[in-house]
Amino acid sequence: MSVKITGYLTILFIFLLGLECYSQIKLTTPRTRRTNFDVANAILNVTVKDAEENNKTLRPNLQILDSANNVVNGYPGRFRTDQEALNLPIYQKYNIKLSLQDYDDTTLVYDLTGQKIAYQASRVIYMRPKRTRFGLKIQDIESNNDVPVNIVLKNKNRDEQITLSSKDRKNSVYNARIRQKDDYDLEIKDNNGLSIYKGKVNANNGTYFVIAAQKVQGYNIYTVQQYKDANQLGQAIQTASRRVKNFSLNVKDLESDEGIQAGAVFTNKNRNEQIIIQPTDGSGRTIQVSLREGDEYNMEVNASKNYFFHSDKVKITNNSQPKAVSVKLTKLEKGAKLALKDIYFDFNSAELRDSSFIELERVVKMLKANPKVKLSIEAHTDNVGSRGKNLRLSDRRAQSVAVYLKEQKINDTRLVTKGFGEDRPIVPNTSEENKAKNRRVELRVLESSK
Repeated sequence: MSVKITGYLTILFIFLLGLECYSQIKLTTPRTRRTNFDVANAILNVTVKDAEENNKTLRPNLQILDSANNVVNGYPGRFRTDQEALNLPIYQKYNIKLSLQDYDDTTLVYDLTGQKIAYQASRVIYMRPKRTRFGLKIQDIESNNDVPVNIVLKNKNRDEQITLSSKDRKNSVYNARIRQKDDYDLEIKDNNGLSIYKGKVNANNGTYFVIAAQKVQGYNIYTVQQYKDANQLGQAIQTASRRVKNFSLNVKDLESDEGIQAGAVFTNKNRNEQIIIQPTDGSGRTIQVSLREGDEYNMEVNASKNYFFHSDKVKITNNSQPKAVSVKLTKLEKGAKLALKDIYFDFNSAELRDSSFIELERVVKMLKANPKVKLSIEAHTDNVGSRGKNLRLSDRRAQSVAVYLKEQKINDTRLVTKGFGEDRPIVPNTSEENKAKNRRVELRVLESSK
């Protein structure tokens, strides 16, 4: 009997010993090691937004690294919806890396080592758009003093406007951060509110500007150069001194032949340089400017109001003598006409080529300066093709010009279109040169400012 009891006790002892070992193993082994079961995971619901436009949800590229910096597989390489649910084991710390074109790479560090089983959370991650530096330096060429200006940068891709004044100037440079992939309209005004310069800013054309200011015979002259390299900001004075050939421009009224006060813009076709000449109360009738030898310029001449503009090309040849040009401007009176230059369409098409926009921008500026003027936009063709086809083509081309002007905020009540086809040639269609002259777009004044 004692042997039987001893046997039972031995079995009981072994059972209790096994139970104790099992308890110790269970206590010392984390339950989170059960990675094959969803119950040991946490769910993280992630939404990604634009840091500057909170209502804009993004779907970036996604990569998850564990605490050993190894890539965790089994997750999509890109957000498939506006909110991505990430099912992650809770025993590690993770780096959730997000990348998207035009945005700075963003990493979220997420620690799940202390979380409970079946933990759930939601996170909103903000990605910041890539920005680049905008810099502008403007100095008086004679005194080397900084010229105080007010600057406005309007983002053409979204609702954003940046204004800069003297308080934003550091070490003689006006500074801002602009979106790297966006296009901006730039306007610079002096302290009296007079516009000095209007242009385009983007990373492709350059975000750094150097302006040399000077006064010659009562005219304010601003030489503007645009660069991609910030190191060029130190060249404000050298900019103007490199222009070595004198150029004289005399502006007159077409009918009276009397001199009139006008301004001019010379846009260098060989480099990102523009020279803006503005008349003042003390200006004479002749504009004197120095241009770069060997370079070609687009010239635009404007009186303040009540005149058509004049555009032409100027080539400064090597070893040439100082050049003098006389320009006659036409008053904006009823019936007056202006033949636009460099308005181009593809063959048998009414679609404007990009090269046409330079001249059309001048029309926009003229119409905004003379808000009571109404125009007839009249298109003409040569005699190639049937008369009916040319009439329809010229009508569509006139409408294309009107559409562009309306897109630039010109009220459509100020514009009338008409296509004349081949019916009104200005020269006989006897040569390719003459045919090119007959293919034209003209503006005719229907109502003037008077």
